[in-house]
Amino acid sequence: MQITVSAEMNASVDRIFRAMNDEEEVKRWSKLVTGYIYEREEDRNQCYPGLTYICVQKQFGQVLEVKARIVECNLPHRLAARAIMEDFTALMTYSFDKQGEVVKVTHHQEYDFPSGKTKVLFVLTSWISKMMLQNELNRLKKYVEAHPHLD
Repeated sequence: MQITVSAEMNASVDRIFRAMNDEEEVKRWSKLVTGYIYEREEDRNQCYPGLTYICVQKQFGQVLEVKARIVECNLPHRLAARAIMEDFTALMTYSFDKQGEVVKVTHHQEYDFPSGKTKVLFVLTSWISKMMLQNELNRLKKYVEAHPHLD
């Protein structure tokens, strides 16, 4: 099962990546992510395969801590992380495709479910997840275009 959303942003890949990963910036635009927890403080704002972190999210009034590990970091083109949740695993990939003055950011999530029950639930609710992810990407777009040089 998979979900893919994308948006074209009038910003550099470096600017988009910083807005996606700097905890203070994420708090300014994201409605889902509230922060990141790292095993080592020096890993904050880093990107390398094997880096583990916890993404703290707020969804439907509940705080979730999602453990993830970077599996690929090929900036400025692609970033992928695998998250393991209680009922499933997800491979989340961001691709950055520069097209003239804009960068097309594609967020692809691929899910693996060990049980059929969880898979059926995903099929029934995946449209909500896709809408939430698209809205999140649209907020990122609006933010980086309104704050192109924020440091």
